[in-house]
Order: sequence, then C-alpha cells, then structure tokens
Amino acid sequence: MEFHEFGNLRNPKLLLIHGMAVTWESFHPLIDELSKHYYLIIPSLDGHNGDSSSHFECIDQETEQIENYILSRYTDYVHGAYGFSMGGTILLKLLANQKIQISKVILDAAYYLPLGIYSKTAAMILSKILLDLRNNQLHPKMRSLLSYYDVDVESLKKALYPQISLKSIENCFLELFKFSLQQSLRNSTEMYYWYGSNEIIPAKSIKYLKQVIPNIKEKVLKDLGHGEFITKYSTEAVKEMRTIYG
Repeated sequence: MEFHEFGNLRNPKLLLIHGMAVTWESFHPLIDELSKHYYLIIPSLDGHNGDSSSHFECIDQETEQIENYILSRYTDYVHGAYGFSMGGTILLKLLANQKIQISKVILDAAYYLPLGIYSKTAAMILSKILLDLRNNQLHPKMRSLLSYYDVDVESLKKALYPQISLKSIENCFLELFKFSLQQSLRNSTEMYYWYGSNEIIPAKSIKYLKQVIPNIKEKVLKDLGHGEFITKYSTEAVKEMRTIYG
C-alpha cells in the first residue's frame, strides 16, 4: 500500500479511501480545493497502485495498514473521512476497530449488503463481467442490461484501473459480499451516507446500515449514478464536504 498526502499539516486531517478497481487518482478533481482547508491522507489500496506484485487480499489487511500508517505518524484522531464504494466499506471496518477516532464520516455508496452463502458465486460472476468490460469483451446483452440499470458503461470502463488482476477483483467482490458488522456502531462519529438516485445497490445498503448505525444521515443525489458526484460535479461535492467537515 502506498500513501499520498497533500496540504498543510496544521490543518484538520481528512482521510480519503477510493473504491474497487479504480485508483487514488479518482480524487484528483477534489484535491486542489480540499487541500486548501484540510491535510489529505489518501491510501492507494493493494492491487490498485501499479505494483505488479501487489494484490488486494482482504478488507482486514487494508484496514490494518491504514491504521498502522496513521498511528505511526500522527495521533489516533482524524477529523474527517470519506470512503467511496468499497472505500466506504473499509471505513466501516476502521470505525468498528476503534483504533482511530474519526469525528465526521461520509460513506459515498458504500457497499453493505451481505450475501451469505451466495457470496462466492456472486463474486465469480461479477468478476467475469468486470474483466470482460476491461478487456473490451463485454457481451452486448450484458451491456444492454447494465445500461437498463442506468450504469454508464463507458464511464465505468474509463475509470477502471487497467492493471488490476483477476485475483484482486475476485477478492474485492468476495470481501464485500461477506462483510458485515458484528455489532452496532454507537459512537460519537457523525455519519452520512450519499448515493445517486440512479443507483440500486446503495439504496438497499443504507437500509441494512440503519440497523447497525441508527444515527446515520441519508442523502440521495438526484439523477446521479455511481461515483458521479465527485467525478462530474466536483465543485458541488467539495461544497457539500466542507459543510459537513467544517
């Protein structure tokens, strides 16, 4: 895992965790403006950082590396955190571990929908679809199906990290589908859940999350799909973040 940092160390620290099959550079539209107000800590997850020997293994391993990095260099307190998609799921694990205290958290379409005994099968199927998309081999019927569910196939393809391995893809999906919180998160952290109105899975995830995080605040982004708020409307996204993080 690599870490990228921006801004003035005297400013409040903000942890940004990217999603599956994309890189830390997905935050580029936000960095210039956010770094004027916060000290940004951005991990580049294993299997997503250009190191051909690196593979994403599990959420626990990624979480531990982030904890060790922050605790070895700073304190156990981070003012705010933002996690996109799988990055939000990793943030949930960070909060559950309670090794790092975070004042305010935004989960942007974080996956939280445990599939139980269907996890492995679902991971295999979706890994094949994602790999086909990356390799320009996506079946026309599958492309039509994704479009039907308002998935911007071309934007998704452009965002995909081209060097990600099949092993990393499968492990990401499997870890997401197996992940669940063992107990409710009842702490002082202010928590927000964002997702686009065109997204299907996050709308289901938030229902499950409210069972374990009763105080989480939900925000539906009208007419937007997965990750489109920070990539297509970064100015508005930064304004919303600043309203929350202060």
